[in-house]
Amino acid sequence: MSVMNQQVLPEAALPQPPYQENDEIDLRELFAALAARKWTIFSLTALVLLLSAAYAIFATPIYSSDALVQVEKKKPSLPLFDQLAAMDPSGAFDTGAEAEIEIIKSRFVLGKVVDSLGLDIQVQPKTFPLIGRYVFRTYRPEADEPPVRDPWLSSRWAWGGEKAQLSLLNVPDDWVDQNLLLRKTGADSFELLADDEPVIQGRVGEFIQQGPWAIKVEQLLGHDGVRFAVSKLSPYQAISNLLDQLTVKERGKKTGVIELSYLDPDAARARAILNEITQVYYDQNVRRLSQEAANSIAFIKTRLPELRRQLTEAEVALNRFRQQQGTVAIDEETKAVIERLTEVERKLQDIGLKEAEFSKRFRTDYPIYRALIEQKDKLQAERAAIEKQIKKFPDRQQELIRLTRDVQIANDVYTQLLAKQQELEVVQASTVGTVRILDQAITNPKPVKPKKPLIVAIGGMLGLMLGVGVVLVQRMLRQEIHNVAQLEETTGRPVYATIPEVPALVKQMRRSRSKEEKLPLLTEVVANDDPALESFRSLRTAVHFALLDDARPVLAVTGPAPGVGKSFVSVHLGLVAAQGEAKVLLIDADMRKGHIERYFGLSRSPGLSEVLAGDLPWRDALHRLGPNDLHLLTAGRYPPNPAELLMHPRFQALLDEARETFDLVIVDTPPVLAVTDAVIITHLAGATLLVCRAGVTEYGEATAALARLAQNGVNVKGLIVNALDTRSRYGYRYGNRYYYSASRYRYQASA
Repeated sequence: MSVMNQQVLPEAALPQPPYQENDEIDLRELFAALAARKWTIFSLTALVLLLSAAYAIFATPIYSSDALVQVEKKKPSLPLFDQLAAMDPSGAFDTGAEAEIEIIKSRFVLGKVVDSLGLDIQVQPKTFPLIGRYVFRTYRPEADEPPVRDPWLSSRWAWGGEKAQLSLLNVPDDWVDQNLLLRKTGADSFELLADDEPVIQGRVGEFIQQGPWAIKVEQLLGHDGVRFAVSKLSPYQAISNLLDQLTVKERGKKTGVIELSYLDPDAARARAILNEITQVYYDQNVRRLSQEAANSIAFIKTRLPELRRQLTEAEVALNRFRQQQGTVAIDEETKAVIERLTEVERKLQDIGLKEAEFSKRFRTDYPIYRALIEQKDKLQAERAAIEKQIKKFPDRQQELIRLTRDVQIANDVYTQLLAKQQELEVVQASTVGTVRILDQAITNPKPVKPKKPLIVAIGGMLGLMLGVGVVLVQRMLRQEIHNVAQLEETTGRPVYATIPEVPALVKQMRRSRSKEEKLPLLTEVVANDDPALESFRSLRTAVHFALLDDARPVLAVTGPAPGVGKSFVSVHLGLVAAQGEAKVLLIDADMRKGHIERYFGLSRSPGLSEVLAGDLPWRDALHRLGPNDLHLLTAGRYPPNPAELLMHPRFQALLDEARETFDLVIVDTPPVLAVTDAVIITHLAGATLLVCRAGVTEYGEATAALARLAQNGVNVKGLIVNALDTRSRYGYRYGNRYYYSASRYRYQASA
């Protein structure tokens, strides 16, 4: 029968998938899927775990140095503020730990540290990629070994002990924050390269300048050719790098104790940097407090000449009055008034000094400032009352009181300011600041980073999550067959048999990878009552009833794609059928990649391709297998045109003669979705079975194969599920795939 005359079924006759996927998550099914892909999960977990361990081993260790400073409550350096500072409810004289922390992290402090330690010049030896840094870091020369390790692969890399120290590096603005190379060219010579072009050449210890470039190398230790990465950082970048590794926080609440810590790959450098930070901070604190005393002294010095002039004028006026008026007696009442007025004026003078200082520090609405103004108003009111009382005295008494008051007030204020000036000079000379360094910087001998156990643990967790995620994504993207009931609902076809997986057979199959090696038979691996053989006996019964009313006892066994086990099913169905005293012919019609002969240790040729080519009669190419009445027609040599040979009338004639001679003819076909050969063969068969592999074949592949066959007039009787994992509740298994070629559906003939 010609394939060109095949009847095409209407669209309504095509298999329609009535199955609707349930959106509910079945945890047992999910765990079964994960268990089936346990080796994928284990492999990814192990891979990430190894990468994490490698990172933990090869990563550069980071050391931590820490120090403690105490910030005491700030006391005003100006003595006349002592009482008001004690009355200050808001703590205006106390900057607090928060403000001091910000001062420590300021450019004012860190900028001095950068300049002092030369942190704006970065020098790092160039090491071999990946493992070079680890090799360089772990080099510890013995007493009889050189300080620098001999080069391993190339002298351009640093392998251990190389060191370069620069005290000066000036570069053009375009090369600030850019990478440069310093290369040792001789015993004490070097060259500086920018974009692999030399810009400066010189000797160690010498100052060299060429235009905007300037450099001074203090030390250069290493073999000739070794290179160092050098960069001149901008102040902003240098301070930012310092801030990135610096942590400043108050230990506890309102304790005034500030904890500083610094991270660096070099333990000694971390300690030196942190000690410099604490020292610079301490020095600026002392300078800041002594500056306050200096400012107060300068203020007093500006007032002293004016007060001295006022005192002189008051004394001259009093003497002139006495010379003009003669001796004027001062009674007790007048003396008391003068003393009261003098005391009030003295207090007003003090408040005037305080007000002048406060105006530089506080707003007029500040509580201390308001209290001072209120006190001033009270004293002025008291002075007005005294002056009112004085007006009742005789004129000569009033004038004497006024002149005497002026002299006493001017003298008291002048003397007081002189004393305060001397006191502030003592304060300025003996200022110790409000900061005390409790603990000098000390470095933990053990690195704080990387935390190797934590990294390995996190790596293991991430690897496990990655493995589970990959399996779940694959499961979402590839809906492999794992549920027989779902397969029947999806395809609308009954499942004739489920062949359980036999682990022992799978292992032997894996070992028989060579094309010359014999493939193991199920009967050679398991006992006669094994469930796998029983499933084939059940399949034999189902096939018998499927072909009971068919005048053509020809059964075509096919599959959607390579690797589903259709040849395995064909061979063992033929063996079981022959054991039932039926005369069985097994035809390997897969002339492209057929390999049934390997199950019996036979040669491929002569076979079907020679018969269809007319080279010999088909009966002469048969092989009788074993004591049972089972015959095999192998695939034969690889033909260039297998589809054309199958369409030749000789193939139709072969099947017609075979069904007259044998009780059952089983034809193993190529995959349906790979090539058209299966359509030609199944159209000539009495019944067709589609083999699907659990955990490999997708539901979509099964329905696509059925649709392809239905479009060409082939009605598939039922399905066979192969390699079902009976250990799982759903028979869920991801088996090995035996690909015909690199592509899943590319099915080419072998030469």
